[in-house]
Amino acid sequence: MAMRCNPSQIVVSHEQGGTPTTIPRLASKDACASGGWYYDDPTNPTTVILCPDTCSSIAGGTITIHFGCLTAIE
Repeated sequence: MAMRCNPSQIVVSHEQGGTPTTIPRLASKDACASGGWYYDDPTNPTTVILCPDTCSSIAGGTITIHFGCLTAIE
């Protein structure tokens, strides 16, 4: 049985020192001025990409991607 991922339910977080912080999802790379993450292709995403400012502001810790699932596929 496989699960289909729901791109609207993906949550990216950063944890350092025990407290996770959610990184905001942006519509596109053009919105990166405020920091966050975006998909390589919003209509058919395959990759989560962190904005350059987000990468430079994270010093160590752990990045976690939480996947939301739609339904089971048989």
